[in-house]
Amino acid sequence: MRSALDGARLAHAARPFDLLAVIRGGGASTDLAWLNDLDVARALANFPVPVVTGIGHARDDTILDEVAAVRCDTPSKAVAWVEGRVRDAAVRAEAKFARVREVGRDVVRAASADAERARTRTLRAASSLVEREAAEVDHLMRQVLGLTPQRTLARGYALVRARGAVVPSAARARQEARLSLEFRDGTVQVTPSGVGEERDE
Repeated sequence: MRSALDGARLAHAARPFDLLAVIRGGGASTDLAWLNDLDVARALANFPVPVVTGIGHARDDTILDEVAAVRCDTPSKAVAWVEGRVRDAAVRAEAKFARVREVGRDVVRAASADAERARTRTLRAASSLVEREAAEVDHLMRQVLGLTPQRTLARGYALVRARGAVVPSAARARQEARLSLEFRDGTVQVTPSGVGEERDE
């Protein structure tokens, strides 16, 4: 018995298990006397996992039953107790798994809803930004179109040219012998007065 317990301890160290069951069928009380061993009882009391006993009949009593975490009257009851614990653990595990799955679905649904709301907000913001930028581009285009020579002439200005090129300044105009003034309704050819004079009017 002590050798079996030593082997069980080594097996537990290599691959931990949940409990240790000590069972023995019924018989004469004298046949169970050898189980009242102090060293074996001490080994069971110090075993690293709970010990379940199912020894003899309901009337039988050994020191091993006294140190066990769970005492059952017979081996069959010990087996039934273990089966019940395994079954209960499986039911609890299944219930927890179902709860985890339900919570997971809720989390996924909430995340999907959040993503959809974020997508909607993003699309609205992008649409608003596009509309503002489009309005700004349209405004700039109107300004650009308003600065064409034809539009400028239509507002009452004149375009000064010399030899086919635009004259950008008075100093340049003074250097030309003949100028062409373009208005919205036609062109006039002129000769600058005081060609070569450095004066501004």
